[in-house]
Amino acid sequence: MKKVLLLAVNSSWSHSSLSLYYLRAMLETMPYQTEIYNCTLKDDPSEILYELVAKEADIICASVYIWNRAYLERLLSAVASLRPRIKIIIGGPEAPYLKAPHRYTLIKGPGELAFKRLAESGFQIHEDCIEAENYLLKEIPFPYREEDKRDLEGKLVYYETGRGCPYGCVYCLSAQDPRREFRFDTSNPRDLEKLHRELDSLIALKPKTLKFVDRSFNINKDLAHRIWEYMIDREDACICHFEIYPDLITDDDIRILKKVKPGRFRFEIGIQTCNPEALKASGRNTDWQKSKEQLLKLKEETHILMHCDLLIGLPGDSYQWVIDSLDQLMEIRPAELQLGLLKILPDTPMLSVARERGYIWEEIAPYKVLQSDTMSFEEIIHLDRLAHVINLYWNKADTRQIVLDALSKSRASDVFLGLVDYHINEHLPFHSLSPARRSGALESVISSQIEAGERLEG
Repeated sequence: MKKVLLLAVNSSWSHSSLSLYYLRAMLETMPYQTEIYNCTLKDDPSEILYELVAKEADIICASVYIWNRAYLERLLSAVASLRPRIKIIIGGPEAPYLKAPHRYTLIKGPGELAFKRLAESGFQIHEDCIEAENYLLKEIPFPYREEDKRDLEGKLVYYETGRGCPYGCVYCLSAQDPRREFRFDTSNPRDLEKLHRELDSLIALKPKTLKFVDRSFNINKDLAHRIWEYMIDREDACICHFEIYPDLITDDDIRILKKVKPGRFRFEIGIQTCNPEALKASGRNTDWQKSKEQLLKLKEETHILMHCDLLIGLPGDSYQWVIDSLDQLMEIRPAELQLGLLKILPDTPMLSVARERGYIWEEIAPYKVLQSDTMSFEEIIHLDRLAHVINLYWNKADTRQIVLDALSKSRASDVFLGLVDYHINEHLPFHSLSPARRSGALESVISSQIEAGERLEG
């Protein structure tokens, strides 16, 4: 019996790889010995190489992403050199760009059906690149088993109820995905029974967080409401993470979400910018003022933890607009705020936009923007430092109250940019700092700003 090893190189021990569980499900009724092998970027590649070779697999499959591409390039090249008989199959968004001195087989696009056809042929591979029409999401078997609890308990587990996104944001991998399909038809009683069975199975795995990977989860209102209500009613349910499109939040949503207990639901909400021209140039059809009103209601009337995102480097967005967007978003006081650098991802419309507008960016993963059509390299670096400061001071519980006190007297940008200057002047690192040193930095910056304000008033 041939042995298939599904290799997951995760960014940390707490993550898992949904795609490989899907591939395992494709082999469910076939005569293969299948194993999912998990490791992380922190693991010694030499030790992982030894373990992979020792497993004596016939086929190794891996999903390639921005965060694990370099690791997999090194690891798979060594495996292929040591054991050239092993067939190596790669897929995922970064797979076409993997440097491969040896012959690998690439599955391009959605991989479940193409992988199943390969398996049905006994992995008789005659092409370097395989692409196939995919199953509908509702046709793909539930990916998890009861015994997976051993590996997934206490971790981040991913689940999918919809594929595709109608919004076409130019920087997103879903921008050119024409699908808009769902795993369940809420008008079909059998589908609802299936939904409840799958949610029960997910809860039984006892993950720390169940992350729904659907783009714009709340676009299918009835399905979203049924999932929210079911998870609210389950006392033993885990933390649930949803990606939410802010314009679509309604009063009906909030009526349901009022019942969520503290800490149970986490919403990831992409604002990206409050600049209407930059939103338009990015293909993002959103109304910030409408979003703000609903987010304020969500904040005031529910216990939802809101993680909000802003991007640095969108087409036409300026340094000052990023600062203004920060100030406007911080009026909501989200539980977490992430200010991230735009990535010019291959296979997204942003690549051609960046070329047309004269952007400069990293040519290898993670493809971070270095200079845009309206922002210099120096401005982007300063904003990147601002992003680290926000993460160090706002997103940490031990300094949250001090920051809140400061925000009652000053704009968010004044406080955080003051901290950027303090870190530069005191030669402090931006990536990590002890709680005591962070508290000291905050007190120093706040005192300086109070003194400056008093001098102006005098």
